[in-house]
Amino acid sequence: MSLIMLRTHLGHNLDNDQTLLWNLTGTRLEEAQNFARAIRDLIKKGFLIPTNQQVGYENSGTAPEEVLPRVEESRVEESRVERLRTPEEEESEMPPLAKTIQAECIKLLGIHDRLFDDTKESLKMLANAYGKESVIDAFRSWAESVAVYPPNYPISVFIKYAPEILRCEVVLKPDPVLTSLCDWVAGLTQNEMIFNPTQKAVVKKLVEEFTEPVVRLAVRQFYSDKVTDDYSRKFAVRNFLEQADTYCRGIVRNRERDKAIADFNEKERTRQQAEVDQELANRVEEQFEEEL
Repeated sequence: MSLIMLRTHLGHNLDNDQTLLWNLTGTRLEEAQNFARAIRDLIKKGFLIPTNQQVGYENSGTAPEEVLPRVEESRVEESRVERLRTPEEEESEMPPLAKTIQAECIKLLGIHDRLFDDTKESLKMLANAYGKESVIDAFRSWAESVAVYPPNYPISVFIKYAPEILRCEVVLKPDPVLTSLCDWVAGLTQNEMIFNPTQKAVVKKLVEEFTEPVVRLAVRQFYSDKVTDDYSRKFAVRNFLEQADTYCRGIVRNRERDKAIADFNEKERTRQQAEVDQELANRVEEQFEEEL
């Protein structure tokens, strides 16, 4: 029986009126007692209010002397349905940055991605953090990189990766040096080490810090030392990027040591040659004096 029907029958005190319980259930006394027990539980938990505690109840002598505090029934408020705005209204209310991003999305990808309030707010936060022009440039670069297979909701996907792109943690347009290096690594490892855009950003930083030849040598040493089985091949890229700094620094350190040794040897050869030349000059001078 529904809660509304129960409240309709609460004209009497459900806790005391067995006749009403019998009429409600229309079954045996045992079931009526179970029903009464369920009603008491509902009253105890606050889902039902006894008639002697309801607002406006006229005391007929059945209410207890100490009336419990009155509990107001909770009312379900009707949900406020906001009137849907037309596309023209949305466009007129759209911030300038959101308009520009939406226009670039149509221009570069051919997709009209409708912007909701949370998307506009995310773009606003990105602009506050990195600058409006930086966000627009980042979206253009990202859109060009996914132009072949664009996602269904480009702007939402861009927002997901925007912080990494704006922090230069993702390479969308590799330069020729980086492209050549990544292709060389793929060829050396038989396509076992292929860098994604985020990993290319790490490789780019390594090239800028240690130069491209050092990074190549580091890849060669790592692949020879560490990639020996199927498991290591599976995580070769990740493990290399974690250890690349150590490899590169070791190569630079060895090169500096070799250069220092070479410079020392060269100085020694120069000094020894100078001593030989000086000794020869002294002998010639002595021989010349003897002849005189």
